[in-house]
Amino acid sequence: MKVSQNFFTLDWEKTKAAILRNVGNICYLHPIEELDIVQETDLLGLQTEITRLDSNTFAFLTGKPACNALLWGARGCGKSSVVKAVLSKYLAESPLRILEIEGKDIAMFPIIMDFLRPYKQYSFIIFCDDLAFSLNDYSYRSLKSSLEGSFEKKPCNILIYATSNLRRIIQEDTSQNQEYTHEILSLSDRFPLSIGFYTFGTTEYLTVLEFIILKSFQETNKRGAKAKAKKLFETIQQDAINFATQAGNKSPRTAHEFWNLYKNQKKSNHC
Repeated sequence: MKVSQNFFTLDWEKTKAAILRNVGNICYLHPIEELDIVQETDLLGLQTEITRLDSNTFAFLTGKPACNALLWGARGCGKSSVVKAVLSKYLAESPLRILEIEGKDIAMFPIIMDFLRPYKQYSFIIFCDDLAFSLNDYSYRSLKSSLEGSFEKKPCNILIYATSNLRRIIQEDTSQNQEYTHEILSLSDRFPLSIGFYTFGTTEYLTVLEFIILKSFQETNKRGAKAKAKKLFETIQQDAINFATQAGNKSPRTAHEFWNLYKNQKKSNHC
C-alpha cells in the first residue's frame, strides 16, 4: 500500500484524537468527535494500575523520561478502560494527542512515526488495543526495530500504549528454538512499563456489580437509590454468579454485560 504525503494532514490543533482507518485500498485518519470517556472512579479495584500508567503519562507530558506501556492480562479486566481513563483527563489542557490503530496495522508504525515526528509541539500516544502476533507472523519486527534498535533515534514526542491478552505479545510455542524465544523477550523489552491485569474473584466481581447497579439507580434519580440498589443486588447476585460461570470469566466486563442483559429482560417483560 502506498501512503501519500497528505495522509496525516490533520489539524492537530483542533484534533485531540484520531483513528487510523485501513480497509482494502482505503487508508486515512478519522478525527474522533465523540470520545468514549471513562472516569477513574468507575474502575473499582484498579487504582494501582491506574496510578502506574498515570505517572508515566504525566512524566511524558512534562518532558521527563517515560516508557512505552503494555497492559496485559485476562479479557474484560479493564485494560483498555484504564488507558481511556488516564488519557481522557489530560486531553483538554495539554499537548497530548492520541492516535488509535488496530493490531493488524501495526506494521505501519514506522510510517506513523515518520509522519508524527516533526510535530514537536504535541505529545503523541499511539494506542493499540488487543495487540498480539501469532506464530510465524514476523510483522512484529518492524515494530521492534522502530521502538529501539534502529540507527535512527527514537522520537521524543511519541509513545505507544498497547493492550494484549498475552504477556509477551507473541504466542509462545515450546517447540520453537532459542532464537525465537529471544525474539519474544526482546520485543517485550521494548515495553518497559508492563502492567498485569488478572481475573477477579467472586467477591471482587460482585463488588463491581453492586457499584454498577447503584450508579444505574442514581442516574435515574430514584429516591432511596442506595437502599433499592442494595435490595436488588441481593436478589440477583446468584444469577450474576451463574452468568459469570457460564461466561467463564468474572470480570468487570462480565458484570456490565450481566446488568445490561438483566435490564433488557426486565424491559421486555413490561412490554
